[in-house]
Formats: sequence, C-alpha cells, structure tokens
Amino acid sequence: MQKATCSISLALAAFLGFLSSAAACDNDADCKGDRICRNSECVFPQPNEPTVAPTIAPTIAPTVAPTVAPTVAPMIAPTPGIAPAAPAVPAPAAAVKPAEEPVLGDTYAMAGEPAVAEVSYVGNFEWVSARLGGGSYGALLSVSAFTLRWRWFYWSILNIAGGGGVNGGNDKFDMGYFGKAGTRVGLPIHLGQGGRHEIRGGVGISGGIVQLEVYRTWWQESKMWYCTSHGPFLDVELMYQFHIFRHFSIVAGYEGTFVFTEANDNGYPQDNWLPQNIHSAFIGIAI
Repeated sequence: MQKATCSISLALAAFLGFLSSAAACDNDADCKGDRICRNSECVFPQPNEPTVAPTIAPTIAPTVAPTVAPTVAPMIAPTPGIAPAAPAVPAPAAAVKPAEEPVLGDTYAMAGEPAVAEVSYVGNFEWVSARLGGGSYGALLSVSAFTLRWRWFYWSILNIAGGGGVNGGNDKFDMGYFGKAGTRVGLPIHLGQGGRHEIRGGVGISGGIVQLEVYRTWWQESKMWYCTSHGPFLDVELMYQFHIFRHFSIVAGYEGTFVFTEANDNGYPQDNWLPQNIHSAFIGIAI
C-alpha cells in the first residue's frame, strides 16, 4: 500500500511539471488555442479582453554608406637620363591695345582687333640712289650715296652729278657740260600707310665745273671761247619717292644747279657772263 502511494505521488509530480513546462511562453504565438501569454504563462483571456496579434518588430537593415576608394594616380618611376616633363602652363592671352590712331612704324590695334605690326618706310638708311635724266645742258647722270633718313629730316652725305651735250639754253654757245660733287639736306613728307609715299624737298652745296663753249672768230682770230664756273653752286631738288619694298623704291623729280661765280682764264670776251643754270628732270631707283 505504501509502494502504491509513492508511485502515484511521483506520477502526479511529473504531470504537474509537464503542465508547468507546457504552460510557459514568451508571446501569444507560443500558446495553443485561444490562450494568450501573460507573465510567461498561457492563460485563457478574461471576458472583454481583446486578443492582440503578436507584435513583431520589423528588422531594418542598417544603412551603410558605400566606401569609395580614392583615385590615386599611378606613380611612374622616372627613366634614368631623361628629365621629367614640366607641367603644362596655359599661355597668357594676347594683350589688345585700345583703338587708337595708327603711328608710323609702331604696333597698333583697331577696336575689337588684335594688335598688328605695321611696316614702316620712314627712317631707313638709304645706301644709294641712281638717276638718269636730261635738261638744259643735255643728258644727266646723278648719284646720291649714304642718305640718312629720319621722320622729318634727311641728309644725303654725297651727291655726284654730271652731264652735257647742249648749250644750256644760251644760243651764243654751241654746247655745255658740267661735273660736280656736294652734299644735300632736306625735309621729307610721308603719306599713305606706313609712309610708303614720300615727297622730298632739299637744298645743298657743291663744287666742280660748269662750262659753256663756242668756237668763234673774233678780231680775225678763230678760237674756242668758253664761259666757266667752278662754284660753289647751290643745288635744289624736288622729288617723289614710292617705296615698293622697305629697302627699294622708285624716284622721279627735278634737280637744279644755280651758278653764282665765274672763272674765265680764256673767257668769252664779254664781262660778267656766267654759265647758265642747270635744270634737269630725272627718274631712277633707290636702295
């Protein structure tokens, strides 16, 4: 009898432990039937107590900012013996001068246009000018050498001229000739773009010989009579010069020589006679 009572007690304890473990819960989903979880136990709901669906906390994945690896330019080892290239530097923009009146031989710019360098024909050194022509004494050959030219002044250091063949406009003589050398200064006037057109007016002084000759019989004596002057002479020129290139031009104009003194060793038998003045026109080139 005592053994049977002990067995019943053990069975009852095991059943109660089973019910206790079966009634334990964490939420309503752990309970069977209409029971709900209260204080970790599954119980039937009391009257008028609403059944609450289990609340499941949503799982939100944390937002992780993507990591972007910085771009690093690869390092290239320099080649021995070759200097590394210098970094490119942008060229500065060309300066533009404001619009202004062009100046001969200068750099200028019109409104909205880049600066333009103008070719100037002013102030260049002139090596030589050769001229051919004719006039009151016949043919003319004239050479000017080493002409210094400025904006408002020029100086022909050496001028040589010669010619002849006619009587100089004096019917009392048969022919005349001349040869002279001197120097000359003057005023240039430049016209056109860069001074391409030039008008010169100059004066100078020279010496040499200007002579008129005539063969006559005087007091039953036939001989060559002549009228001579050795100067000094006053030289005058007025000319136009067109500059084709910077150091090449065409010239044309007038050249005159005025005589003021006489020197007659075997002179014409007429007192105070001077050789006629020389008037010639010419054309030539200058370099």
